[in-house]
Amino acid sequence: MIPLRRDEQHESILRAEYAMRTVARESGGQSFFPRTARELPAIYNAIAMELANQYELAYVPVVGGSNGAFRRLAVRLATDGLARTRTGYYAPGAPQSWTTIR
Repeated sequence: MIPLRRDEQHESILRAEYAMRTVARESGGQSFFPRTARELPAIYNAIAMELANQYELAYVPVVGGSNGAFRRLAVRLATDGLARTRTGYYAPGAPQSWTTIR
């Protein structure tokens, strides 16, 4: 095993943090990167508060279909506040065709 140089380690960490932030943003989540253990209680409290204040929304799209396409979503609030949501979803895949074997 060849150890990474300090600048390579830093670059690797930055790439990993970018990936985590991207996954969190796309899925409507949040990412935390504490530098010390002292930061953990505040992070735990933020997570607990968020879990206690979640809502679930559902809707039926105007354009139906099972084409497996990505559909963008946007949630707008009537009042001031924060709605952290995912950017969209994939419609169900194309219906499977049934084959009869004789």
